[in-house]
Amino acid sequence: MKINNPKINNLEQNKLVFNNEIITGSFNKEELENLNFKDIEFNECSFNNFSIINSNLSRSLFIDIIFKNCDLSNTSLELSSFRRIIFEDCKLIGTDFSSSGLNDISFINCKLDYSNFSLSKLKNVEFTNSELIHVSINNSKLDQVYFNESKLIDIEFIDTSLNKIDLSTSDLEGINIKNKDLKGCIVNIEQALYLVSYLGIIIKDR
Repeated sequence: MKINNPKINNLEQNKLVFNNEIITGSFNKEELENLNFKDIEFNECSFNNFSIINSNLSRSLFIDIIFKNCDLSNTSLELSSFRRIIFEDCKLIGTDFSSSGLNDISFINCKLDYSNFSLSKLKNVEFTNSELIHVSINNSKLDQVYFNESKLIDIEFIDTSLNKIDLSTSDLEGINIKNKDLKGCIVNIEQALYLVSYLGIIIKDR
């Protein structure tokens, strides 16, 4: 799998002000909350040690962005489009990505507990060394999505096919999924023994 990285040129340091429809630049060490802005375009941005929490940035466009050590917890990003984005060491607890398109996205060392990706299309997306607890990925389409050495605990994939999705390197503890959507999923032996119960099979020692 090759994820296309953000295309970012030399960026000037700015203070984030929502008075333009298009936002670009480098933003560091700022804490914002309870914002309510929609239909914003973020293009070629770098966010470092930046917080936007308990906010609404839905119906927005995010292109060529790096988020490092950021907190976007409890922020709505639903109905948005994401292209070539890196989230590294970020806190995304309760973040709403629902009904969105995510293309060429890397989540690295992120906490995504209670986040929502339902009704979304994920293509070329990787979750690496990340924590996904009580995450919803329901009624979604996954294409070239990878879970690498991550924690998948009480995760939901209802009406989301896991065909060709590799979970084998991750910790899987609790999954809500329909039998038909497990077909073609790639798992390790331990996970297979756990998932066999979804097929109605009872394992009995001789």
